[in-house]
Amino acid sequence: MPNKFNSALTRLAQLDKSVFEPALRHIVSVDAGEMNVARVSYWGLSSDHSSITCQVLFEKASATYSNGHVLRATDYPGYFRALLANPEIVADDAWTDPRTSEFVDAYFRPFGIRSMLDIPVWRRGVLAGVLCHEHVGPARTWASDERAFAAGIANMISVALEAGDRRRAEEGYTLVGRATNDVLWDWDMQRNVIEWNDALFSAFRFRPDQVAETIEWWLERVSADDRVRVKRDLKLLIDSGGTSYSDEYRFERGDGSIATVIDRGTIVRDADGVPVRMVGSMLDISDRIEMQARLALSDRLASIGTLAAGIAHEINNPLTYVMANIALVIDDVEAEIVDHRSVQELLGEARDGADRIRQIVRGLQMLSRPNEEEIQHVDVAAVFESTIKMASNELRHRAQLIREFGEVPKVRMNSARLGQVMLNLLVNAAHSIKVGNASLHQIRVRTATAPNGDAVVEVRDSGCGIPREVQSRIFEPFFTTKPIGSGTGLGLSLCHSIVAAAGGKIEVFSEPGQGTTMRVTLPAATEEPAPPQKLSAVQGPRLRVLVVDDEPMIRRCVQRMLEPQHTVAVVESGASALAEIETGKHYDVVLCDLMMPRMTGIELYSQLVESSSSFANRIVFMTGGAFGDDSERFVQSCDRPIVGKPLDRRMLEHALASVMQTGA
Repeated sequence: MPNKFNSALTRLAQLDKSVFEPALRHIVSVDAGEMNVARVSYWGLSSDHSSITCQVLFEKASATYSNGHVLRATDYPGYFRALLANPEIVADDAWTDPRTSEFVDAYFRPFGIRSMLDIPVWRRGVLAGVLCHEHVGPARTWASDERAFAAGIANMISVALEAGDRRRAEEGYTLVGRATNDVLWDWDMQRNVIEWNDALFSAFRFRPDQVAETIEWWLERVSADDRVRVKRDLKLLIDSGGTSYSDEYRFERGDGSIATVIDRGTIVRDADGVPVRMVGSMLDISDRIEMQARLALSDRLASIGTLAAGIAHEINNPLTYVMANIALVIDDVEAEIVDHRSVQELLGEARDGADRIRQIVRGLQMLSRPNEEEIQHVDVAAVFESTIKMASNELRHRAQLIREFGEVPKVRMNSARLGQVMLNLLVNAAHSIKVGNASLHQIRVRTATAPNGDAVVEVRDSGCGIPREVQSRIFEPFFTTKPIGSGTGLGLSLCHSIVAAAGGKIEVFSEPGQGTTMRVTLPAATEEPAPPQKLSAVQGPRLRVLVVDDEPMIRRCVQRMLEPQHTVAVVESGASALAEIETGKHYDVVLCDLMMPRMTGIELYSQLVESSSSFANRIVFMTGGAFGDDSERFVQSCDRPIVGKPLDRRMLEHALASVMQTGA
């Protein structure tokens, strides 16, 4: 996102939003100016989703405001269906887009509007309205950074809505208009009967005949990955005499799709402390989680961009002696002066350097992967060490890095999110210290096990510290103490969300002029996964292997590693592989690059599946790890073996063996 957009968001973060109407007027006027859009408006969605009402419309040319216009679902059913099904509406040509074309005669033509960008505005996890950008003039293609900025503006309106709610509550007014899709439940624990309000059917797409009034019915619809934990934690709360329940988990809707929900409740006990009833509410926060995931990925990529020079330095050091050693070996071979011991030493060092580069690249992949869903047992120290490598150049010019790695349990969360938390803490610690005089400052990184068995991670710096008057605000979205244009203020807010979602907490201890300690505490993983199998040498039958890769050097490399053990043919594209297969030649295994120009490995696989070809069960995918959304979904759902580049002989032999063991 351009710095001007970041700067605008940072300025708006400081705006007093407790009085909603003036705050909203200021926000939409800034939005119109930064986006250069003729008309920007905010429309509130009625509780029954039957209409939207314009709460403010700002017209840039005249700098005037208006409000009050109402659009009804009965008049514009297509638009309302699109708004409720997929709230973000990007209409580069709004006249022809089926979601917005209903407005042409009554609205677009009179005002000269050609393009629309509508962004959802949420209020406590519920769709509250829509932020509408109306471009006057020729059709406009909305750029990705403009869409991201608009999402940030919509978030500002969400903050203003909730700030207004808090102000009215403090003044003693009763909050009204609670979200109609809050699902309320009442569990009679003695009869084991649970009753749901009607919102269950609309919010989670159930038919009445799909719902049973038992706690077992609810548990069966908790995702299998979360069920054991949810059941265990609920039982522990009931047995321990607790009364307040709160959990976040994945829940299967009536149509089979998966929602992420927050479930909160209260246990009612009789005079003897026996639990007799539990009441609460369940809220679908899937859209919020998706938006947070996008913001988190943007923040990680921004962090990587900040550290780009340091990462290049970390790669160039080993790359220097890798290239130099290979050049020396080539010179000796060409001069026919080959000292086997010297060659072995030079190539060994080159291999070590290449492996060092591979570890750096894997660290980058860990932080930049868009998929945030994979939850696993994560080695805290290993992620910390990988993250330190990413930030090392940022750290070394400001302070001495001191590691105090004690025994620490594994935690159950997403490794990229944990890496993002650690990277933010390290970079913040570095930026609290001015460049130069690194010998006078320290940044201590520490891992330990808490007395209750939790994992503890600390980053302690000797920097400038955090002023006491702002310490309570550092986890607020878009709040930053850095100069305008130097930071978005998202880092610590996202860290707080990530840690809280994993069941942990993040704390700050700081004294101005004395430095800051950031402490993260995470619950230990309760079930240790089976250790990964070590790859051993495989001696199998001679196979016919087809290698498909658009990179000539990759094809030659794989061919050299597999020959003379196997018979290997190579082709440069998915289309060539399909033609080779259609000739009737037999291949036991097809090693295929996942992403290639023209016909990808995914497309080749799909065609083989559609034609019921047995070759579909013989494919092993190779990938360098750069995934788009479609390929990421394919990787998650496909049952074919996938090997990551860089490749080695043992890895390839195991992949071939796995295909043969399945009887393809």
